[in-house]
Amino acid sequence: MKKLLSVLFATLVMAGNAIAAEITDIPENYWAATEISYCVKNGIIKQYGDGSFKPEVEVKRAEFNSMLLRTLGYLPTEVPDKNIFKDLNNNHWSYSDILKSEQMGLLYGYPDKTFKPEVKITKTETASIISHITKQVAENVGILSQFADGKDVPAWGKNQYAKSIELGIYVNYPDAAYLLPNKTLNRAEAAVLLYRLRKAMGEIQEKYVAKEVTVGTEHLDNGDYSDGDASGDFANNKVMVTNFRRIVLAGNVIRASFVGNFDANSIDFESPLNFTFVNDVYTEEGSLIIPRGSMLKAIVSAMEPQKVISPDTKISVVFSEITFPSGKKAALHGKILDKKGDLTIARLATFGNIAGYTLGGAAIGAGSGVGIAAAPDMAKRKKAALAGLKSASGAGRLTGLVTPGLPIKADVDDSLFIELTRDFSFYEAESL
Repeated sequence: MKKLLSVLFATLVMAGNAIAAEITDIPENYWAATEISYCVKNGIIKQYGDGSFKPEVEVKRAEFNSMLLRTLGYLPTEVPDKNIFKDLNNNHWSYSDILKSEQMGLLYGYPDKTFKPEVKITKTETASIISHITKQVAENVGILSQFADGKDVPAWGKNQYAKSIELGIYVNYPDAAYLLPNKTLNRAEAAVLLYRLRKAMGEIQEKYVAKEVTVGTEHLDNGDYSDGDASGDFANNKVMVTNFRRIVLAGNVIRASFVGNFDANSIDFESPLNFTFVNDVYTEEGSLIIPRGSMLKAIVSAMEPQKVISPDTKISVVFSEITFPSGKKAALHGKILDKKGDLTIARLATFGNIAGYTLGGAAIGAGSGVGIAAAPDMAKRKKAALAGLKSASGAGRLTGLVTPGLPIKADVDDSLFIELTRDFSFYEAESL
């Protein structure tokens, strides 16, 4: 679990994995729109029956407790422990969540054996809770002096508030110079706070984090790939859903575009190739998998020279890493899609004559070529050649992307279909 929390960034989902309806009262430019959308879609904070979020509504202790449990990966469940709170009836909507929290030592009641579920919670109280469940850091109370109202933090909460600031798990809107520590937390602020807590999962003590369990399955939306040979039967389109993340299983296909114009003459062994995602990648059920603007890194891992005029010369390309718009990176391993022996590309452009030269200097006629190989295990495949374009002679195959002396290029809008060779998982909060 420690490795999981330090490497991945969580996507919480509720049992059944229902996708939230459109939030009717949160415009795209709302200051907390991203965080609210994330928390609603992932079951951390519920919408109201009319589809609204009501961001200014103040949060009660029972509400924050349930939001916090969902953030930590706990699904609603029955808790058999005896009720110790004299102000909590077993018909209260959050009865099980409150007892679960008491069992975990997550959010405590009061010395008089009350929980006060309907009492509104303040920002300092939430800072104290976050301090309680996170790992130790070097607390510096002096950091409070950076805020115009830092002196207003109650004495009992100064160390805790300082710690939450050190971890970056706090919210100070609308004026970044003010903490407003005694203000009651509202729903928009709760969304921002819990979103940031999810981005800092590695800082939470492991004893407070739920075990990972599978709660459902989604399906990658492969879109319209009919412009190449990528349409049809893919090896997989399943996305496994857990209480923490979505795992895109190996065999899924994604589509990435070249970054800048590509000139084959400039490529050699171990040359880096960069791709980007022009559009967001979603599941059919509506979950964001890869945000547009993410960058995919690949390298030329092997080059097999052309021995004779043949469409069989291969160049292997390995995909290994994705960088999200947030700057965070994750491992993403894939290969160019090989369908029925042909490498599929959305479209390519040529310039000059199709005719070029082999690595040995012999002339190549239109229709011969070099391909970008689909994988190191090409022996299990058929020929490796780019499909879908016709050469000047109508031979049906275009010469390949990567070969010295062959004038082939890809424009900025050209794209490749990439099949994942390993499961790909990430915590959505960190990708945004």
